[in-house]
Amino acid sequence: MKSPLYASPWIYEFILNIIHGKERNKRFDFIAQQVRGNSVVDLACGSAKLASHLKNQDYRGYDLNKKFISDGKKRGLNVILKNVLDKDIPKADTVVIIDALHHMPSKKYDLMGQANRIAKKRVIAVEPYDTGGFLERFNHVLDADGINDHEDWLSKDELREFYKEFNGKIIEENGYMYLILDK
Repeated sequence: MKSPLYASPWIYEFILNIIHGKERNKRFDFIAQQVRGNSVVDLACGSAKLASHLKNQDYRGYDLNKKFISDGKKRGLNVILKNVLDKDIPKADTVVIIDALHHMPSKKYDLMGQANRIAKKRVIAVEPYDTGGFLERFNHVLDADGINDHEDWLSKDELREFYKEFNGKIIEENGYMYLILDK
């Protein structure tokens, strides 16, 4: 079952802004500051929110949500309807994966491998983790994107152990864990 959250980019942005407030924009600003080089690929870009936080970088976003991609194109963004694991995605200086690993945890190594293959300078992965809080009880309803089979989020310890395998810098902040991996 697809969550209403993924029915429209407007609904998605509205609900996430209510849940996360100003912290959400701060998170995207921080991610944008970590970008290296002139080109950025956003794997599983969703509503392509990162694009509005970048300065002068060439942005390309990939996702399988047709409504999100259509909306991004209407806004003049370079977004492409494509499976993020397809091998023909061109290289970029920085590759980002924002809030996507929990949508496909059984393919998390494939997704990180893809990011590593495409990135020339840096990979940035950002992921929420299960804190056992109130909202996590409803993840199976709220986070069902209609594309991937829903699986439970990784715990904080599981996510940290996964990130450690890539030997990058790990940053934890406000229920999110970042992996900054330089090439």
